[in-house]
Amino acid sequence: MKLTVVYMKKYKQEGTEVDKFAERKVENMKAYIRLSMVVDEAGSVVWMTISLRVQRLERTNFATILFLF
Repeated sequence: MKLTVVYMKKYKQEGTEVDKFAERKVENMKAYIRLSMVVDEAGSVVWMTISLRVQRLERTNFATILFLF
């Protein structure tokens, strides 16, 4: 049996940490960071996905990083 843990946090700010992740200047943005992990019965992480969605006036950018263990 595998357990899926999902963590979502919403940021609304004038760019700080998310600026460093996106490596560009973003003002008046909404960023949604989603962390998904699948762990086995022993508690070790099988895989983890971090998704960052930045919303601006014109468009929505998606950046997804997949870590395999």
